[in-house]
Amino acid sequence: MSTLHVDTLIRLGEQFAHAVATLAVHRKDFDRADQLVDHLSLCGVPAVAVPPSWPLTAYAPLIVVNSIEHAVPAIEATGHIVINNQGKYLINPPEGAAIDAFTFRLEQRT
Repeated sequence: MSTLHVDTLIRLGEQFAHAVATLAVHRKDFDRADQLVDHLSLCGVPAVAVPPSWPLTAYAPLIVVNSIEHAVPAIEATGHIVINNQGKYLINPPEGAAIDAFTFRLEQRT
């Protein structure tokens, strides 16, 4: 095996270890996403929290709802802030959340 291959494998291993450590630190954010989904369900808004599919690409959970229009008031009632950025919705953490708390992505089922 060439030195280039070994260096590449070492670098990939380091990146993966960093991603796993970051996910462990942000476990509370994934719990918060699950709690937000539970709140939406209690408000009659079907929702699901989708964890990142590949830890090296995106850490933030995705919350998928049937209707963004119905979800936004319920989300904002929890103190979270919903931002529409040119059709891409983000859910910012509520005031008082940790300084490094994740912003969630919000999408509507198609």
